[in-house]
Formats: sequence, structure tokens, C-alpha cells
Amino acid sequence: MKIELFSRIILITVLEIGAESANILVVNSMPSYSHFIIPFKLTKELASRGHHVTSINAYPQRTKLPNYTDVPVVENIPLIEDIQIFRNEAKNVCQRIERYVQDAEMVQVLYNTSLMLTNSHVSVSGAIPLVPSIIEIGGLHVTTKRLPDDLQTFLDNAVEGVIVFSMGSNLKCEDLKLETRESILKAFSKIKQKVLWKYESNLPDTPENVKISPWLPQQDVLAHPNVKVFVTHGGRLSTIEAIYFGVPLVGIPVFGDQLSNIATAAADGYAVKINLEELSEQTLSSALNEVLTNPRYKEAAQERSNLLHDQLLTPMESAIFWVEHVIRHRGAPHLKTAGVDLKWYQREMVDVIVFLLAVVTIMVFVICIVLKKLWYILNHSENVTTPKKKIQ
Repeated sequence: MKIELFSRIILITVLEIGAESANILVVNSMPSYSHFIIPFKLTKELASRGHHVTSINAYPQRTKLPNYTDVPVVENIPLIEDIQIFRNEAKNVCQRIERYVQDAEMVQVLYNTSLMLTNSHVSVSGAIPLVPSIIEIGGLHVTTKRLPDDLQTFLDNAVEGVIVFSMGSNLKCEDLKLETRESILKAFSKIKQKVLWKYESNLPDTPENVKISPWLPQQDVLAHPNVKVFVTHGGRLSTIEAIYFGVPLVGIPVFGDQLSNIATAAADGYAVKINLEELSEQTLSSALNEVLTNPRYKEAAQERSNLLHDQLLTPMESAIFWVEHVIRHRGAPHLKTAGVDLKWYQREMVDVIVFLLAVVTIMVFVICIVLKKLWYILNHSENVTTPKKKIQ
């Protein structure tokens, strides 16, 4: 099963170790806010505990934080769309080459990693065996605050409940085809619930029950008890937030981990999936009706939520403890599995494969020799025992 890192690449390097604090360099290589938010919250907490953090990222803070220094690379943000397009094309043309290149680039970092924090948890990812240096921190980014007055009023007055619709921070609903947007609005106009739709621009002719907003405090909205269904692209952060607050999903995955996230959610019973190319008034209405009227989706979401909350330490407490554990123990080599020290031929089991091939070859060779000898004996015996005919 795939493990989601809390950032595409986040490099935390301890430059100087002291009794109380450390100098920490953080490299956020992905110019995407959804990939930035978790390492930012973690390193912000580390800074508040006295560590000195230098962060290279595309989202510098407007207000200077104590012990936290931004090295801004804002110019990389427009690259995210080009990166996604290139990535999808590369996968279509060459999946194996891409994987080889990624492995070649990452092998030095991976084999020198002291600790890996993953944005996963059994409540959303399933149970998998992990070595001691891999720590699950799914849910670390979830925090809530007071809603803006207009949203609070909208949600409070939704007697029949609210449908929340958002495609995340990278995907834009305004880029959907015109007929798709019209189909969505028609489906929403037929339900008695209110709809809160994260839509990046003006959208004319919206039904009375639909509220458009270019930005939503998603976690704070999902925390409201009147939210009944979350229509989402199925990004890992959105999926975890939905589980955290026990909200069932209608998933419309587009690319990347969204596909597996929604497939897992559907298999676990708290989501209905709609393929993007099949999104229509009929499919959306059907999915919404299924989740709204069948209590098993809410029950499954709440059960998963209970699992996510039932932890000895909060995800943040766990992350901080293990990062500082690595600092205290100067890289914590005791956490590393012996597997990282295997030679390449041992890791790929080349020596075992060669041995087995040798054994099979020898066995085939011996069998061939034995069969040849048997054939010779049988053939020779027949020639000896056959009586010769007398010449008349």
C-alpha cells in the first residue's frame, strides 16, 4: 500500500545540536499549498519550542514568526500547473522511466533518512507494517477556529443540512466545462439542503440554496454539525479532514492519490465515487441521494473518525517527540532497519536468484544425464536381447 509523505519532499537537516535547541533547515520542494501546510505547521511548532527554523518555500509568512526564517521562492508557484501537465503526459508516455529517474534522484536522501513522517493513519490508509523510523501523523494539520459571521449564519440556518463542494487548492471549479457546471447547478437545485460551493469566480444564475465563495475555511466548515456531505476531489488532506469530523463523501477524483483515496473511502463505506468524465446532473443527484438517505455512510464516517481520534498522543505531539528524539540521539541510527545497509545485489536478491538458477540448472542437467543414460540402457538392452533370424 502506498504511504503518503507529508510533503512531496521535505528535508529537515539538523545543522547544530545543542542541549535545548537545534538549527533546522526545511526544504519544501513542491510549490503547492496543500503540500506546504503540514510541514509548515510542524516547523512552526518546532520554532515555538525554541528551535531555529530556516524554511525554503513558496508561501512566506506575512508576519515574522519568532525563530522562523523564510527563504521565499514565490516564483515557483506558477510552475505547479506545468508540473502536473508534464507529469500526466510523462506517465502516459513512459511510467517506468519516470520511476527510475525518481528512484535515482531520491536514493541518496532515502538511504540517509533518520525519520520519515507520513500523512497517513489506519483510519484512512489501512494497516501496514512500518519500521520504527516511519511515524504516521495523519491529522496533524487539522485545527479549527471561529467561522466568519456570514458562513456561521449560513450554516446555522441550514435546517435541512449543508452540502460542501470543493475541489481543493490546486484544482479550480471554474475550469470545468460549461455543460458540467450547468449540470452541477441543476443537481443542486433539486435538493432541499443548502450548498456551499468553493468557486473561484462569479457564477451567474445560481439557485437560491447555493452559496458561492472563492475561498472556504474548509476545516472550520466541515466541523459544523449541519454539514451532511462533502463533495470533494479526494485529496489526502481533504479526506483526512472529512474523517476527522465524521463527514461522508461524494468523491470526484481527478489525478494522483485522489484516485486511490476515494477508492479506499468507497471500499470502507463512507464515500460514493463519480468519475470526472461521467459527472452529470443524473450521476451527482444519484450520489447525493444515496449518501444523504442511507445512514450507513454517516455511520462509517463516524466510525473512522473515532479511530482517528483514539490515539495516545496527538499527531503533532507524536511528530514533535520523534523529531526531537532524532535530534537528542544525533540522527537516531538505532531506528534504522538493517535493510538500508544491504548491497544492491542483496536488496534486489540477485545472489538468491543466481543461487536458485544455479540449483535449477544443475537439477535439469542431472535429470538430462539420467534420462540420456536410461535411454541408452533401454536401447542397448533391446539390441542385445533381440534374436537374430537364421539365413535360409
